[in-house]
Amino acid sequence: MSAIDLDFFSTLGDLFTQEKYDQIAKRYAYPNAAYFKNEMLIFKSAGNFVSAMAGLHQPLLTQGLDRMAPRIVAQSLPRGKYQTVWLSWSLFSKNEKLCDDILARYFCRTSPIGTPVVELTEFQAYFPKHLSGEPSVVDLAI
Repeated sequence: MSAIDLDFFSTLGDLFTQEKYDQIAKRYAYPNAAYFKNEMLIFKSAGNFVSAMAGLHQPLLTQGLDRMAPRIVAQSLPRGKYQTVWLSWSLFSKNEKLCDDILARYFCRTSPIGTPVVELTEFQAYFPKHLSGEPSVVDLAI
């Protein structure tokens, strides 16, 4: 596995701001999980993921989100088909005002065709305000 480049994450950010969650879902493995402090979201399928992304996007739209700029902070050395990437996201409004910063760790593997696939995401410095903050597991199975 070669190092995951910034283009992969730039594409994820562009797709998120364009609300193309189904296209993002194709870049994730299932089941999948995302951790936010004491909260864990489990996505059993791409459909679960798409529904959750729409819900997570709404508070950011309220802040005026227009653009997401990723920056790779660090990457682990590839171990077989697995690699970890620490990423900083800067979120900007239409007038280029910084809305928020997000620090996340992505656990990825290489697909059979050589593209990165996200298996797990840990948000280390972002906590959606609509999540309770109480330790629990949210099961998004339909």
